[in-house]
Amino acid sequence: EIMGKTCSDCDVLYSRSSFSRNQWLKEDRHSRCKDCVAESQSRNKKSSTSSRPPPPPTTTNHQSLIQSLSSLSCADVLSDEALFERPPPGEDCAICFLRLPGITEQTYNECCGKMVCSGCIVADLDAHRSPPFPCAFCRIPAPMSGKECMFRLNKRIVAKDSMAFHQMGCFYNEGIMGLPLSCKRSMEYWLRAIEIGPASSLGSTRAHCSIAEAYENGEGVVKDMDKAIHHYSLAAMGGNEQARFNLGAFYCNDGDNKRGMKHLMVGAKTGDDDSMKEVRRGFLSGHVTKDELADTVLAYNESNDEIKSEQRDIAAAEKAMRMAGGYY
Repeated sequence: EIMGKTCSDCDVLYSRSSFSRNQWLKEDRHSRCKDCVAESQSRNKKSSTSSRPPPPPTTTNHQSLIQSLSSLSCADVLSDEALFERPPPGEDCAICFLRLPGITEQTYNECCGKMVCSGCIVADLDAHRSPPFPCAFCRIPAPMSGKECMFRLNKRIVAKDSMAFHQMGCFYNEGIMGLPLSCKRSMEYWLRAIEIGPASSLGSTRAHCSIAEAYENGEGVVKDMDKAIHHYSLAAMGGNEQARFNLGAFYCNDGDNKRGMKHLMVGAKTGDDDSMKEVRRGFLSGHVTKDELADTVLAYNESNDEIKSEQRDIAAAEKAMRMAGGYY
């Protein structure tokens, strides 16, 4: 007969009386003692009364932001000198202080608003094999529901976190986390992210990229490639690798290989793998000179050396194993 059980939160062995009936019947890696359950409920209750979710941007704000951004054209604001200048260095991981890797290898934490790289996340998960997994930065337990995740995101919006505005816009755009599918609402939040965040902040550049995709595909707005290119350009100037790659692909597909390759070379120099592959293809097809390729490869290698770490290599290897196994 089982005489005791270890609490998954405090990692202490307790007798049967220290667990509620529901917690006692759960698997060992999920059961929590009465004290830990009470502490968690108290913390959630306190956080739920500390602030209220903010209302979404009003229609008036939406219209004024749309008009102010739509009145700008790429030719009026951006020069080729500024557009093809190497963008500023990206933000650092909040834990290891190395420059953040690509978009797919970084995570935004709604609890503290910090960006953490995949290497630090995997290292933290290895240290906490059983849920609930705490945030790798602030140690707050991971949200147990979409409702809790949304509440934390709303708190970041109250704090005027541009990444939180962008994230909320993405939730509306996909119709997830209990939110209705609304392209208009998503555009409102993305515009607010641009208004609040500095031009090179992750929230601002990602919002520009999302707005550009909306104009490119005609989602929630009238399809307009000029405005799409404008917002892609602003995102690329802020250091968004995806926006830079999309610009390069657009111009190459449109027949302007010289301009397209210039964008791709800038993206490759910041360490973007997809851009580097296209630059190599451009060299083979005669659109990139030998000197340009050598200069790009050198900068590409230097940029990747800056973001390398043992933890990130382990994370990349685990991701490759998951993808090879057919799940990700």
